[in-house]
Amino acid sequence: MTPDTATVAAMTVDENTADSEVTVTYHADPVTPDTPSTPDTPTTPDRTSTPVTPAAPSQPTAVQPAVPVNTSNKTAVDTTTGQKTLPQTGNQESAGILAVFGLGLSSLALSFTGLFKKRHN
Repeated sequence: MTPDTATVAAMTVDENTADSEVTVTYHADPVTPDTPSTPDTPTTPDRTSTPVTPAAPSQPTAVQPAVPVNTSNKTAVDTTTGQKTLPQTGNQESAGILAVFGLGLSSLALSFTGLFKKRHN
């Protein structure tokens, strides 16, 4: 693209300067397409000697699975009998569960008495 004006003159402006417009028109440059060249003729590929026959496949060797290593001692030894016992979980009552259950019951009871009732003014 070619502009009709190559450069626009510089101006010093301040707050009292009037608006100015400079119109620059661009014209398209003519393009002449290149003529394509004639493609080269392909050559015949080189022939290799007889193809190599692959060797007979062999049976894969059996892979032993990895044995997990126990890094923590989760069994305890009973001192009276000398036998290993597993840790017993869930046999003791938790005070936290009872507290949450009691809090839920008390809030349910208070909701029936009207403490949480919405008041209209």
